Amino acid sequence: MVKKCVFSTLFMVALLTFISGCSFFSPRFFADPWLTGEKVTAGGIAVFPVILGQSVIIAGGIESYCRDAGEEMTARIKERQPVIKILSPADVSVILNNENLVPDYSKLTEDYQKTGILNTVVAGKLAEALGVRYFVISRLVSLYRVDKKAVAVLNTQVWSAEKSQTVFECNNKQECSGFFSPPYDKAVKYVALSNTATLTSALWKK
Repeated sequence: MVKKCVFSTLFMVALLTFISGCSFFSPRFFADPWLTGEKVTAGGIAVFPVILGQSVIIAGGIESYCRDAGEEMTARIKERQPVIKILSPADVSVILNNENLVPDYSKLTEDYQKTGILNTVVAGKLAEALGVRYFVISRLVSLYRVDKKAVAVLNTQVWSAEKSQTVFECNNKQECSGFFSPPYDKAVKYVALSNTATLTSALWKK
């Protein structure tokens, strides 16, 4: 039932990406049967800034692509579930800075960047400070060009404070064509939207 709903939603994402000059790929994902939309709505969720994987070559504008992708993910989750308590990447940054938890956040993201695994002790500390029971963290695994195409690969995870572990994970890639040069911004945006669509469809099935 979950997969049927997910693929129904992803059909719309596929249509949008096609119109935008992008190719659609079916995501690979895992959702813990324990996880429900009701639990996430009641517990609140924070969307962390999209971080860069070690294999990503930092180029002009890439930080802004990641920042915009995180905000897009927040907007889509809020659109799907308007009553949910949700913190955007900008909100997260402000709160962690005010609580002097930037070093802890850096530790979490450095470990995730290197291994793809979240430090549960640090994750729990950050979730408590943010006042949410769940958070979304995404890693731009790779971003590269193939002729005039930009290819982005994104890993997205949802961490639960109650279970102290990852309860959702999605991996996907996006290829977008440009007339003169690879549109890296589009590739990052649409792979983030695809992963978000997979998440929201798994949580809220109607």
